[in-house]
Amino acid sequence: MRLAVDLSFFVADQRGMGRVVRCLLRELLADTADEWLFFVRKPADIPQVENWLRQVNPTLPAQTILAGDLPTQAVDACWYPWNRVDVQPRTGRRVVTINDVNPFVFPYRSLLRWWDQRKDENRFRQAARAADRIVTISEFSRQEIVRYLGVDARQIRVMPLGVDSSWFLPATAERAAESAGPRLLYVGSDDERKNLRRLMEALLILHRRLDCPATLTCGGLGDAAAAKYGPILKEG
Repeated sequence: MRLAVDLSFFVADQRGMGRVVRCLLRELLADTADEWLFFVRKPADIPQVENWLRQVNPTLPAQTILAGDLPTQAVDACWYPWNRVDVQPRTGRRVVTINDVNPFVFPYRSLLRWWDQRKDENRFRQAARAADRIVTISEFSRQEIVRYLGVDARQIRVMPLGVDSSWFLPATAERAAESAGPRLLYVGSDDERKNLRRLMEALLILHRRLDCPATLTCGGLGDAAAAKYGPILKEG
């Protein structure tokens, strides 16, 4: 098979979806007989993508092109990981990852962002229309996609996120003994849509009502977030 993957944001995205794409491709490309075609937006991204691919599989039959050249290419299937379909191959089925429908659930509140809001909404709608199959990360997201984008639920497949084995290992008896109680880890930003405030409120419930000495560790947050959520933590 000849498979294409949209890597337009591969270099720039070092957060959630960029991490997911790297982990999935690392597994998919480690041992494959398929021919791969990757496309990017910027010429400067090509050597960085190809260098990463060589580290994953030095013998990988692959080519990296600019997105503008994709319409001339015939493939069997094309994967779009970033909630969008900006360009399509000449032939092939389109698999689109839509993790959430954030523009519809958390719209911009400022009238100055009206055009940005419409643009984001249209981008999601266009991706849903272009998709032969949509992949999402949870049953809740599946229901939200059906609700806001009008997609037939049978067109959507739920594929829960996995665990990066290079970072997370099974707990040993010694490490478990070192823990003073249940430990929760949150890694991410404090964007409103992440609902970190509700997570902290849930932690207070564990402490007060269930007498559970759980510890919450937040990674990736700065001083501004600490000041923002400080009053909640003091209540505990």
